[in-house]
Amino acid sequence: MNQIVPEIKEPVEGICRVLFPELQRFDLNISFGASFRDTWLRTKRICTQEFFNQFFLLRVTEGDVSQAQIQTILSQSDNREHVARNLTELLQNNRIKRFLERLQFFPGNIPTENLQTFLLGLFDLGDSLPAEADVPLDLSPYQQCAFTTESLLAKVDRESRANTLYQLASSAKGLSALVYLVSLIERMIGDPRDLDSERTEFISVDSLDDLRQVVLARIRDEAETSQLSSRPALAMILSRWKDWTGEEEPKRYAARLLQNDEGLLDLLTGFVTHTQSWGGQSGAITRTPMIHRTAIDLFINGESVRERVQAIRERRWESLTDERREAVEAFLDAMSETP
Repeated sequence: MNQIVPEIKEPVEGICRVLFPELQRFDLNISFGASFRDTWLRTKRICTQEFFNQFFLLRVTEGDVSQAQIQTILSQSDNREHVARNLTELLQNNRIKRFLERLQFFPGNIPTENLQTFLLGLFDLGDSLPAEADVPLDLSPYQQCAFTTESLLAKVDRESRANTLYQLASSAKGLSALVYLVSLIERMIGDPRDLDSERTEFISVDSLDDLRQVVLARIRDEAETSQLSSRPALAMILSRWKDWTGEEEPKRYAARLLQNDEGLLDLLTGFVTHTQSWGGQSGAITRTPMIHRTAIDLFINGESVRERVQAIRERRWESLTDERREAVEAFLDAMSETP
């Protein structure tokens, strides 16, 4: 500002204060709360980190989603099949997470009467979303789906939220994403038995119980029909199953999987996670597969199947998918560690 010629300094300062309101804290001692930032985001102001760069771009950057594309998708939010098709295209182009982030900031862009239909289309696709983030310490698309859903449902009344969630739990094609969403809502509501816990009235405790029972019934049904082992984030599903019913049911299911090698490989694959780290001067991200021994030992005796897994590596390595090879190596590495 000191380099601006005096004749235009005052109007330039005024323009800057309008464009970047938080500058006023330095010369006018005016502060702005979180509600102002929400308004700036909704109105796509240059003063927000999320939109600043867009004012200087001539095209949509790789991985981003244009406002026109968002509006096209939302204009079809009354058709479940169209929603799933449009979101599948974003997923294939690696733009789904950015779309969900943008939608979280602007939940009002979806007409209230279309919200349930839109979410059904989203959760039909939910289990196809990557369960891990592209960069360390970021949300994965899978997690972003749950947080965006929470933001979208926050704009309707509690009864409508509960009804929409019940419909999602009952009929959406995805399951893993639903289990994660229910877990998120559980954390939001808190434990009603803990008088000191922070609680929110997002939905009632009774509605949460109903929601949990519907999802639990689906988990049990899929466990009986052998669908469950192919779901992503199997370890997370088993963990929630254990929390909701105790350890007997998920351990009995895991024991059934161990009856053949295919089930064993499915189980191990469901427990693989990846640690991520920045790679020195190159800045490349290194992803290392691993299985937490303490996690898998909650459901099976890992040591009891070590020799079987070693035999699979020796006899069937060439026929294994890359995903299963990762699981085999990660499991054997975990078993070599001191419990």
